[in-house]
Amino acid sequence: MSATMALGLGQNLKRVWCVLHMGRGDPSAIVEMRPLGKNKIEDFEEGPQDEDDWMDALAVTPVCLRIALTVDNQIGHIPLSEADPHFQMERAREVAFGFPTCKCSNCKTEAANNILNIVQQMSNENFDQMLSAPLTVRKDDSIVTIVRKKKSQKQKSTCHLHGSASLNLDNFLVQCFYGFYMSIFESSPEFPASDLFGINNAQELVESLDEISGNGTHDIRHLEKVIGGEFFPGNVLSLSNGITNWYLGNYFQTVLDEQSAHEAFIIAEEKQIREEIQFAAEDV
Repeated sequence: MSATMALGLGQNLKRVWCVLHMGRGDPSAIVEMRPLGKNKIEDFEEGPQDEDDWMDALAVTPVCLRIALTVDNQIGHIPLSEADPHFQMERAREVAFGFPTCKCSNCKTEAANNILNIVQQMSNENFDQMLSAPLTVRKDDSIVTIVRKKKSQKQKSTCHLHGSASLNLDNFLVQCFYGFYMSIFESSPEFPASDLFGINNAQELVESLDEISGNGTHDIRHLEKVIGGEFFPGNVLSLSNGITNWYLGNYFQTVLDEQSAHEAFIIAEEKQIREEIQFAAEDV
């Protein structure tokens, strides 16, 4: 069992079959994005906050974040203004108990912005000074941010097969994986084979067929990348062997025969047209 926040970031993790979410998802612990969110105080209505409003409120609230998170931990509510009675009660409690002045980004905006501006030069020696008196640390202009080189544009996947031939290979690979899957789990698998490698996965693989087997040998690493990684020992090699067997099978031989016949027909047609043009020129 593993715990990760990466599942929501687009990773294709084949070995993860089940995800359990436990807890109420406190906004101070993890932040998620949503479409059409609320980006300013005026977007909020008075009253209880649902989970989406809860997250957006933490992002835009102008009040002290220390007090806001304390109120949230107590009643599950992010105050959006200092007029909020819960905010006022918590602020009065902190004053009564002699809390030190808060240094959050809302209370010390200029200091927080300066920390972000000089964070690249933070070290063990100046760490305490940078947090306690960030405005006294001058920015070192000799530190230059490294700009990553732009990656070359990904080569477009290609496949020399068309129409019924590519469709036949799609189905053939699905059946190959089904046979491999059943050889592992025999007659009682918990998940159907199509949950791991179905027709859509096969189509993606076939669309990259030229990159996988264009030079006569199979690029196993590229094949593994296309299907999202090896999720059972031997499944990538099984699909590679499936491609080889399909090329050696009767269907592909029929495709080759049809292509040869079509090419011969084209050559014969071109020859006939040239002869007709030549005869017409001689008659003139």
